[in-house]
Amino acid sequence: MTVHFHSRRIKAAFTLAIGLGLAASAVPATARADDGAIPVQGQLRLSPQKQGVKGKAVLSLHSVNAVDGATTVFYSLALTKDSPAQYGSHANGHDYASRLGNGHYTEPNLVAGANDGAVIDPKGSKIYLPLISGKYCVACSAQAYKSMFNLTPGLATIGWFTVPKLPSGVTTVDVSVANHLFTGVKITSGAPTPTAAVPQFDPLYLGQGWPAIDAASVAKVNQSLFIKDVVATSEAQGDSGRERKTAGESRLDLDSEVLFAKDSDVVKPAGKTQILAAAKKITAMRPSGPVLVTGYTDNLGSAAHGLDLSKRRAAAVTKILQPQLPAGTKVVSQGKGEADPVATNDTESGRQLNRRVTITVKES
Repeated sequence: MTVHFHSRRIKAAFTLAIGLGLAASAVPATARADDGAIPVQGQLRLSPQKQGVKGKAVLSLHSVNAVDGATTVFYSLALTKDSPAQYGSHANGHDYASRLGNGHYTEPNLVAGANDGAVIDPKGSKIYLPLISGKYCVACSAQAYKSMFNLTPGLATIGWFTVPKLPSGVTTVDVSVANHLFTGVKITSGAPTPTAAVPQFDPLYLGQGWPAIDAASVAKVNQSLFIKDVVATSEAQGDSGRERKTAGESRLDLDSEVLFAKDSDVVKPAGKTQILAAAKKITAMRPSGPVLVTGYTDNLGSAAHGLDLSKRRAAAVTKILQPQLPAGTKVVSQGKGEADPVATNDTESGRQLNRRVTITVKES
């Protein structure tokens, strides 16, 4: 793919090479502009997500910058000249990258979206989410209302979002943009230059300059609310249940369908086998504190019945689990009914995941 720029007005002509690779490592290190090099950390070719829409788009990750008090991700979305224009001369970028303004990592009901994305520190097991104030993201392209809706075929539109400041020792991260992951991205110190004023309604095109980040608005946000632990989940249902890991903590979800008959708190033989397997795994983890056994149900039936059943089921699992753990290990049993669902209760498959007994272990 080649991108030609002229007089900083971004008269960009896109030539998509046949067989353009989707891997970030397959693209050139930089694209040229009149006023200097435009970094390209990775590119992905996107096909329309909406049936019947023709044309192609290219999503480019340009840089991750350590700016004043925060971290900003800069990317662009470019449509080929043959992409259809639905609104006069403009096309809807959401036909190609629907997550650019809808919540995936962010809350889905945010007004004007939140420029979906995240910065992930795999080594530190942390995920950094877009900063939000009220129902609006802070220092992001979603503030430029309709910017990703009004794309001009043949031109590249800049997008950006801002996440909390990263620890000084973090030099490379993984970046998710529009539900696409770029790995091993180096962090650049300082904001990119030159800067340009951000239009309120129209796109900021690649080559016109980079948006300046408002440090004052960033400083007003409690950044700790947007730093989360990375949860590594083993989706395969093993003998010891489904495992979810965060920094220093593991959770084993035992399937109630395996453990119990419907509305029962009597452990089935297959359920006992699962509990014994979980005990071996917990012993290997060398718990640093009490092991917490929590029963859960779906939202069918009354809340009172679900709470009572979850308590009885947790106690039944604890009775089998306790003797299998190292001497002195404290096991605490509790039931929480339909609280803390891990899936939707609107489908049977989701309800089945919610009917569980979760064993939480803090590892030493």
